[in-house]
Amino acid sequence: MATNYVSDGKQISLNVGTGKNSGDPIAIGNIRGICLSDADTDGNAAVVTVGIVNLSVKGWDGTANAAIAFGDSVYLDTTAGTLDVNTAKTLYGTALEPVVSGATTTIEVFIKR
Repeated sequence: MATNYVSDGKQISLNVGTGKNSGDPIAIGNIRGICLSDADTDGNAAVVTVGIVNLSVKGWDGTANAAIAFGDSVYLDTTAGTLDVNTAKTLYGTALEPVVSGATTTIEVFIKR
């Protein structure tokens, strides 16, 4: 077995910043994930980086209401912590369920790898 293997990377500890809570989506550099724990006083949290998660997504493209279809990319506003289809934001993952134009709905999202 390789002696330099560290982990499968599915769950890692990251500095996500203080104020992040369990269930919050995060994007740090090219890493996307969901906090599994609340950030501690130093801003560190356990983060899952692969899989399908339930997240609130809004049918909004940054300028107008927009429907979201299965397979559409969803983007994270890293300041507000919200997901929509505004391509000016950070690519987060893929919608696995539709969202009606203008609606905010909890759907399954496949985390980008």
